[in-house]
Amino acid sequence: MKSRLMAAVMAVSLLLSSGCVPSIHPLHSPDTEVRKKEFEGKWIKEGDLERWMIEASSNGYKISYFDDDGEEGRFEGHLVQLGDSLFLDLTPEKMLSTRNSFYAIHVMPVHTFMKIEITENTFKMAPFNPDWAKGYLEKNPDAIKHTIRDKLPVLTADTPALQAFIRKHHEEKDVFGEATTFARQ
Repeated sequence: MKSRLMAAVMAVSLLLSSGCVPSIHPLHSPDTEVRKKEFEGKWIKEGDLERWMIEASSNGYKISYFDDDGEEGRFEGHLVQLGDSLFLDLTPEKMLSTRNSFYAIHVMPVHTFMKIEITENTFKMAPFNPDWAKGYLEKNPDAIKHTIRDKLPVLTADTPALQAFIRKHHEEKDVFGEATTFARQ
């Protein structure tokens, strides 16, 4: 269990350090969630060892992320359709158990959002850009509910407000970072 917890913590740290904006609430809702059979499978980052295993589950997608060292992080994922654009809402898998219940109640999973494009043999994933979010929210502090943690924004708005914000801004330059391409394995 200790290694599973460490892998989850490392994966979330990687996502945050690689350019994601965390949110307390999900981007997905029953009316925006979609399923795409072509999203399922084993994917590898082009020219790298990073890989993703994605399978349908009763609650969205079960996603395993493996970094360059083979360390695994497990996530629950949901595909979100907002207009013509598709997004992935990721949150760490709930810990099944821990030996220290006091510690466990202090671990709070967050959601991160990526804009994605899926074809039969590739998918591209671009993270919500924390530099854009930070700059925008410094100039427009009332645009969406948030707090600043470690000099970066953490979104605290509810799901409808998140969806409205993403719908409004997702086409703007730099809102989402550079896309990473993954090929079907």
